[in-house]
Amino acid sequence: MRGSMPEIGFRFYGDLGEPVASVDVADLKSVWDMYQDIASQHPGGGVGVDSSLIERVCSPRADIRAVVYRCQMLSLLEMLPGDLLATWKQSGQLQEAVLRVAARIPMNWMGEGLSHSLPFDVDAFFEEVRKESP
Repeated sequence: MRGSMPEIGFRFYGDLGEPVASVDVADLKSVWDMYQDIASQHPGGGVGVDSSLIERVCSPRADIRAVVYRCQMLSLLEMLPGDLLATWKQSGQLQEAVLRVAARIPMNWMGEGLSHSLPFDVDAFFEEVRKESP
């Protein structure tokens, strides 16, 4: 499903320019699926998601901020003109390769202001996804 992700009930940013921790792909998939489900039920957006809901779908030691941030980076790729993730969707679901790469690709924390580039190497991201795709 395409659209903006629901807002979350806590500040997810880290220190500007610092690396974002890698996350477990199962946690990333759980949160991504939860956001997709919420977005499908509320196509107009404007839905807030409390951090406790996110914690419930993740493993006990998950870095919730990193998981949410990485999901939001996927959402940005989806919202860019042409939906850059469209090639790797089957029946609206992201292929596992996209989630595996998104869980580990090096990225940095962005600030709260606007930025003209994403905080990770998009070309390297898609190169890794192509390598891992069936």
